[in-house]
Amino acid sequence: MKSFLLTAALFLMALPMLSAQAAPSKIFTLEVVVNNLPNSNGHVGIQVMDAQKKTVSSAYVSVWDQGSMVTFHNLPPGKYAVRMYHDENNNGKMDANMMGIPTEKYGFSNNVTGIMGTPPEFSKTLFDLNKTTTLTIDAN
Repeated sequence: MKSFLLTAALFLMALPMLSAQAAPSKIFTLEVVVNNLPNSNGHVGIQVMDAQKKTVSSAYVSVWDQGSMVTFHNLPPGKYAVRMYHDENNNGKMDANMMGIPTEKYGFSNNVTGIMGTPPEFSKTLFDLNKTTTLTIDAN
């Protein structure tokens, strides 16, 4: 009987620690809205990257009314960057001219731009995801 009471007491003392460990961590939803596309042709490719430039989620979505939208679920809090391109001709890649300058529209989180078709500095595209968020990107 003493053994049972001792086991029960230890279990009851450990219960708060077990429930604290089992609590789910916070996760968020990120909705990305793309505006300012030149037409409604093709698709939009969108990547969500973490602060280490690792792609954590991506989508290839339809275009309507010169824009697009996609929702990414189950993202833990942290710093993220988003980049997108308008695959106007549906060839699965961002086209560029002979000098390497993109010929299809593209954009980044925080609506930052690079110089003459070069991507902006990655750190400028980062944002904090600490709540469910809607991010709007204007294609350039």
